[in-house]
Parts: sequence; structure tokens; C-alpha cells
Amino acid sequence: MKQLIFKSLSLCAILTVVLSCQRVDILPKAEIITVDMESAHPVNEEEYFKSTDFIALETNENSLIGSIDKIMFTDDFFAVADTRQSCIILFDYNGKHIRTIKRLGRGPQEYVQFTGATLDLENKQFVVYDDQRSRFLVYSYEGEWKATIPYKMLLADSYMVRDGYLYVVNADTMTEEEYLVSKVKLSGDYEITPIADFTMPDKTYHQAHGEKIGSYGKKVLVSERFNNIIYEVKNDKLVPRYTFDFGAQNIEKLAKELNDEQLEEAITDKEKGYVYGITNMLETDDYLFFNTNHAGFVALDKKSGVARAHQTIRVSQCPLSSSSSIALENAGDRYVSSLPALLVATYMSRYKEYLQEKGDAAEKQELREDFAKIASNIAFDDNPVLLIHHIK
Repeated sequence: MKQLIFKSLSLCAILTVVLSCQRVDILPKAEIITVDMESAHPVNEEEYFKSTDFIALETNENSLIGSIDKIMFTDDFFAVADTRQSCIILFDYNGKHIRTIKRLGRGPQEYVQFTGATLDLENKQFVVYDDQRSRFLVYSYEGEWKATIPYKMLLADSYMVRDGYLYVVNADTMTEEEYLVSKVKLSGDYEITPIADFTMPDKTYHQAHGEKIGSYGKKVLVSERFNNIIYEVKNDKLVPRYTFDFGAQNIEKLAKELNDEQLEEAITDKEKGYVYGITNMLETDDYLFFNTNHAGFVALDKKSGVARAHQTIRVSQCPLSSSSSIALENAGDRYVSSLPALLVATYMSRYKEYLQEKGDAAEKQELREDFAKIASNIAFDDNPVLLIHHIK
């Protein structure tokens, strides 16, 4: 206990000294990319993807998913971070349930509130954040506790492990108009290194759903609400990588000029449809995908420089469009969307009723064999169906 207290105090001292001596400036904005928000309609998979795999996730009493907040990929399995069920659920690539890691409780190796997780691929472990106790807990792939990392400074919002460090984007509402991007060493004394401060208006609690931290290989990408820029972490500094213009939906300037009441009114005006957050960034050599507070996703073709918003993804010989608002880690060339079991089961039920009613006169829908098999066997309350899209 004395060692833990001393370590926590040391962390406070480290951060206080560094912050008092170092104020990191953000470099000038990158070239502005205009986003076509008017094309927000379903897009055919061939536009960005070379193929799509359907995965029906096994449903049992230990694998039932409340929400898919993040999917973390390894060579042997993928893991779903589920904040509603306060757990991490592991599946193989056939959708078979492997195990569920759930250490909810008040013990020294447990978390009181599961607010998210990240994957430490190098050390084959997960890092979970418990904001009730302001700490991260480390668990092996088998669910065994390995370490506890105190984090008393701020409220962590998004986090990702890269090269032995835990990169953290902290919640801006906790720090009176600023918040800190930092990194934590995952060994030794868990030293905290500040990366940048944002000075942004703290006039509303509206947040775009999703992660404010993403990746491109080993590169760490960072975003912030009321800001149309995606930053890259370089040498412990934030460098603008992409700057977007959402046209009439831009709110960045208004967020600095409007008072609390005016900003709240602007954000909730559905007709104006302002974009106030960029989340769930995933970049490959040719494309960048991300979400906003609008339904659907934005895709940037890096070769042409064209960026377009889309509501859903259409897959050939699948009658249902899938939605994509899932944070991904270590995804490689994979992008993920999903279909609720209720939607799939309802479609198949009505389709079967139509065939029975029309008999020989029925016009049969040409369905992908794997989708038809899943749809014929799914129940209304099963886990969602994942669509793994392989990016071109």
C-alpha cells in the first residue's frame, strides 16, 4: 500500500513538473479537404472493398453482446469491447465464442466501471480503463490480472497501445477549457509524458460517439470535438495530418463565437446538421475512413483526394444495407459494419412468408449463400452479424 501511494504521488509530481515547464503548440493546419456531405446514401461495397465476409457471432449466456464499441484484431481471434455488458468478448474468425473477460467488482484486481479497452498486441494483453477508480487494469488474453496502472490526473476518454506506451486522449470537460493528450509507459514507473494541450470551448457536453484515437500502422491519430482536423502524433507532438471542410455543416468557428445557449441550440438543430466530432479513424495506404456525429461514415480516397459521406454499405446479393460506427484496432485491411439480428431475422421471416404466399409465381431474391444460411438460422435476439470488408 505504501508503495502504491508513493507511486501515485510520484506520478502527480512528474506530471505537475512537466506541465509547468512545457506547453506544446500544435503546428499549422494541413491542406483542406472538402467533404461531400450531400452523397450520404448507401454505397456499394465495390467502391472501396474487394470482398466481404459475413460472420454470425455465437450467442450464449456468456457471449451475449450489449454494444459493439470496439473490435480488436489478433491473428487468432478478434475481441469485442462491450461497455453495456462491462466486458471483453473473444471470438474466432468463424464467430465461435472463445471466452469472456469480465472482472467487474471492487476487488484490487477488478474494475468498478468498464469504460473501454485497448489491445497490447506485443505483450498479448488487454488494457481496461476504470474511471470510477481512475486507473487502468491489464489482463492477459486468458483474463488473468497482470498489473494496475494508476491514472489520477484526468478522465481518460480514448486510448491505444503503441510501442510500449499507452496513448491517452483525456475528456475535455474535466479540465476547464483544455484537455491533455498524453502517453503512459507500460513498464517500470508508468511515467506520463504530456503530448499536447487543446484550448477548446467547454460550453456543451455533446460528444460524437466513438474513439478520438485511431491508427495507420504504427502511427497514432487523434481528433477532438469542434475541430475538423485529424492529427498525427510525431515525436510527442501533434501534427495536423488532415483538415476537413464540411461546408454548411462546419461548426468549428461557431463553437468559439457562440455562448452556451446558442451553441446548444445550433448543435441540436437537425436541419443545419452541424458536424461537431470526428471519431473512429482508420487509415490504410489508399483510404481513410472515419465517423462523425452524423449517421454513417466518411471515406477519403487518398489518391483522388475525394471525400464522401455514406450512410450504409451495400453488399452484392445481400438485401440489407449495413451500418458502420465501430472503432477498430489492428484491423489491417479490414473495415467492419454490422447488421442487427432483429433486422436479419425479420427480413428472412417476411421473405419466407412472401414465397409461401406467391408459390410458383414468386420472384426469388438472389442471396449470397453464406448470408442466406445465416439469415435462415438466426433468432431475433441473437448477437449482431458482422460484415468484414476487405479494403482495396
